[in-house]
Amino acid sequence: MVLLSENFVTKEKSSSIQQLIQLFREEKYFELHDELEILWTNYDLQENTLKGKTTKHKLQAVIQLSVALHHLKNENLKGCEILLQKASSKLEKSICNQLSAKTEIENFLNDLL
Repeated sequence: MVLLSENFVTKEKSSSIQQLIQLFREEKYFELHDELEILWTNYDLQENTLKGKTTKHKLQAVIQLSVALHHLKNENLKGCEILLQKASSKLEKSICNQLSAKTEIENFLNDLL
């Protein structure tokens, strides 16, 4: 089941997103993880840009959350806990990057005025 390899970058993007949502609703968390991982590895933003790092961190956190849910469903509480911590760390980094960018932009604008 490969939903994102080609479909995600075409006009069928909305359909692919709906399929991801359906996987989530059906509690097919590992399959969701597989599909999201394809997106993550093929993501086209430059890794060395702030936006690229932030987006990839968020996407990686969602992947980790889907595996955490898979572990929880299978009563692997330790695996679930570990992945929830990793996802939380990625989201914190993402938020910090966004706040840093906002501060940089505000400083730049203040310097202009």
